[in-house]
Amino acid sequence: MNIKRKLFKLLISVYPKPYRKHFEESMLQIFDDMQHDGSASDWFIVRDAAASIPMQYINYFEETMKTKFQNIPAAVAGAVLVLPFVALIVISMSAQLLKDMGVVTATSNGIGQIIGSHIGIGIAIIVYLPLAAFLINLIALVWAGFKDRELTVKQFVIGNALSIIVMFIGFGLALFLPFHDAIPCFVHGTLYGGLGNFPQLMRTCSNA
Repeated sequence: MNIKRKLFKLLISVYPKPYRKHFEESMLQIFDDMQHDGSASDWFIVRDAAASIPMQYINYFEETMKTKFQNIPAAVAGAVLVLPFVALIVISMSAQLLKDMGVVTATSNGIGQIIGSHIGIGIAIIVYLPLAAFLINLIALVWAGFKDRELTVKQFVIGNALSIIVMFIGFGLALFLPFHDAIPCFVHGTLYGGLGNFPQLMRTCSNA
């Protein structure tokens, strides 16, 4: 095997697997035919193979996104909609934990206190935006199921994983809201007292 064929075969091995599966044999055959005919174009094929590798990976990535990950716009929109509520919860829980640990003596740690008099904005962040994220992705999932009826449950779940995750985040945030003050209490109690008095810790933190 000459050096040019070795190099050409090495380049083919770098291509995405689906591309190699379909075209490796024919590419090698064309190369061998050119070498057999004494054509000077075999070096051109080697250069062309090297130059086209990035484009083949771009095409492979785009095709993978289309076939394996559907409803990406709905998932991105849902993630943007729930982001303010997530940020609000993180700020609230961090402030509550710092207060419980004695790092600060007084702080506006509750979500209601953080929102203050901006009730309309607070309701939008806590209720309407997560609900919109849930509904957008629910509609996208229903449409995807209607459009691709031949898919198995596994294929559907994998293909729409991003929308499913965002949908449950939107729904889960609403369920999480009543417990957001209890979690910092539980973390603080566990760090300083361990889990030896778990029932008492649960009773204390449930009233946080």
